[in-house]
Amino acid sequence: MLPSPKTKPTPLRILRRLEKAVPLLRQADRNYRQRISGPLLDRIDIHVEVPLVDFKELTSAAAPGPRTDQIASSVILSKNIGRSLINTPKPEILE
Repeated sequence: MLPSPKTKPTPLRILRRLEKAVPLLRQADRNYRQRISGPLLDRIDIHVEVPLVDFKELTSAAAPGPRTDQIASSVILSKNIGRSLINTPKPEILE
């Protein structure tokens, strides 16, 4: 059975439902935060305000990092060291 045009979800109807739901969600959030004590809230949430930085400023001042081939060689070296440590027999502990 097809839904009647009255109940068919359209973008406008969905938007209206969301507009009704947002204040309810905000009120629920306020109620929840009022039930939590200050020190406990400090442990749960950390809010940091960061000013907007222009992309050009962010990228122009940055020092060039290592090249991809340098990083790849250090990763390969680290993997080889890890493999050698895994395959090295461990000394037995004498009691």
